[in-house]
Amino acid sequence: LERLLIYPNPANDMLYINTTIGEKINVYSQIGALLMSEKLKNNQQLINIRHFPKGVYFVAILSEEGIILETKKITKI
Repeated sequence: LERLLIYPNPANDMLYINTTIGEKINVYSQIGALLMSEKLKNNQQLINIRHFPKGVYFVAILSEEGIILETKKITKI
């Protein structure tokens, strides 16, 4: 069973995130800049990436202490 599922990928405007771990979601640029941070609600989250430029990003699930538990690469089209 996957601990982190993100879809669709590639995405245009919205990302659906299902996870069995973590407390927080961070989205980073390709060079590691933090672009967005949200508290995770009920192991499911919908995040809006409509305003992001086209490109590659990294979605990370973090513990309450801020430790990255899982990371996935996504593409914005």
